[in-house]
Amino acid sequence: MDKEPRPQSIDEALKWHAAISESVIQHRANVLSALRGGGSLPSTGSLIGLTESEIEAHFEAERAEVDGMCIVNIAAAAEAALRRDYRERVRRNAADPLSQAYCSYHKTLLGQKVWRPDFDQGGILDVLKDSNAVANHLVTAFRHVLRIRHWYAHGRHWLLRTNAIEELVAVYETCRALLDALPG
Repeated sequence: MDKEPRPQSIDEALKWHAAISESVIQHRANVLSALRGGGSLPSTGSLIGLTESEIEAHFEAERAEVDGMCIVNIAAAAEAALRRDYRERVRRNAADPLSQAYCSYHKTLLGQKVWRPDFDQGGILDVLKDSNAVANHLVTAFRHVLRIRHWYAHGRHWLLRTNAIEELVAVYETCRALLDALPG
């Protein structure tokens, strides 16, 4: 049975992050309280026999993993919003410069690309940038977020060449700035 799509917004992804992070923090507090109070640790086998500093490191790694998965969710939600904006502008064929740029690009597509056009290089983002409908630095910053998303989503099996792994809040703010800059 096919389900009707329900796209996630970047705000919903950030709320999910807050809920999961709170759970990890509470679990950490419960484990450390039990450890310090002489009680037994929860029956989570991965924590049995660890020192307090090892437990702290474990939960720090868990928080980093939650942050990474939320970066994936936020970037994917932003991409989905940009794809929906593209489809709507092509459907409306309005007179604004971005809609016209998207329509011109759409007319060049063949086969499967009509239904699923390229997104990054040679695709929707290039058209968005070339249209000058938003500041170029916003598209460039979003492309950096996409590299980080790919790195997380594809198993982190290569060296990510960037000055620093983006903080979750910076990823959210980058996506929010691009989405907010789209012309009405």
